Amino acid sequence: MTRLLTLIIMVFQVSSAWALAGTIQNVLGTGKIHKQTGQIYPAIRNDQLYEGDTVIVDNASNLQIRMIDGAVVWLRSNTEFKIDTYKSKRNGARTDESSLKLITGSLRTVTGIIGKQNPDGYKLNTPNATIGVRGTEFDAVYVSPSSANQFRAESGTYHRVFQGATEFRAGGRDQRVEEGQAVFASQSNPSGASKLQDIPNFLNLPPNSTQSPPPSSPTTTTANSNSAPLLLSVRYGNPNENVVSSRGQVPPSRVFTYRLENGKQSMVLGQSILGDLPLLIGNELIDSSKYSIAIKASTVPNSDNLQLSFGDVQATGKSSPSSSYKLTLDLSKGNWLEVSSQGPWQSKEKVARGRANSSNTPVFVMINSDR
Repeated sequence: MTRLLTLIIMVFQVSSAWALAGTIQNVLGTGKIHKQTGQIYPAIRNDQLYEGDTVIVDNASNLQIRMIDGAVVWLRSNTEFKIDTYKSKRNGARTDESSLKLITGSLRTVTGIIGKQNPDGYKLNTPNATIGVRGTEFDAVYVSPSSANQFRAESGTYHRVFQGATEFRAGGRDQRVEEGQAVFASQSNPSGASKLQDIPNFLNLPPNSTQSPPPSSPTTTTANSNSAPLLLSVRYGNPNENVVSSRGQVPPSRVFTYRLENGKQSMVLGQSILGDLPLLIGNELIDSSKYSIAIKASTVPNSDNLQLSFGDVQATGKSSPSSSYKLTLDLSKGNWLEVSSQGPWQSKEKVARGRANSSNTPVFVMINSDR
């Protein structure tokens, strides 16, 4: 009986160690999965990943993972990433818990249910730092001593927040990293981690980039008034809340915001600023979690006017970007401008043509200074 109980316990422990963590959604180039049992397999789309698995992304490649709680992780070129723990209540676990490890390389992630409902249960570790979240989208890069020449950067952990906020811990010291900020903890002195004024180019890559770390110099942020960050807002629904429908109801509105560097183009994940808007690229409707769009906002010197442009769209799995949704706008700071059926919102109209009951919700954009 004792031997039988021991066997049952061993089986339970093994099955727990192999808990499902996520699925590979897309592979650009090549990569490998190193199982905790020692086997190594090529990374293939729709492969399932389990606790204990290590994913290795080869040069000039990119791998996208969707975790069981809906989080998305993009692993860029020359990256090694391990799933230590990943448990979600919606998959039968007793708690929401995530512990991930960036061993080397670069990633972008948009957190899922765990990061939103139990932020204390989420952490991403690097060899010299830990990142906790409060429901967010961020980049993490660990430059190992052996890859410092390739990055042309000091070895250590680089971290940038695109949406939300994180808690960054290095050398026994905690600090909060807000939206738009970046921080660096050096390998030699992690307790001296500090916010970055100059953003390295490898912290400004699109999620699905396959390029190796660029050798170009960092982007410098100057302190003059025209370099103040800008806050882009996209609103689905009339900004005049007094407008009611024919049934006497106020139409529901959704607002998405994103912080942009003044005068600098950024690749922004679709769902971060366009919500759940799918884009029709060729004959394929692409979900907003699977494309990034180039956006640039600039102030016009000596005025309150701004220029906003939407550029190329890069979809996961597509070798070249789409230029079908380009749009340039002149705006007055702090004022809503309707953009329904323009730029990326053309796709909404294209999809609607074949649907009798499609929503006619108007779309507006606005830019303000983010100070």
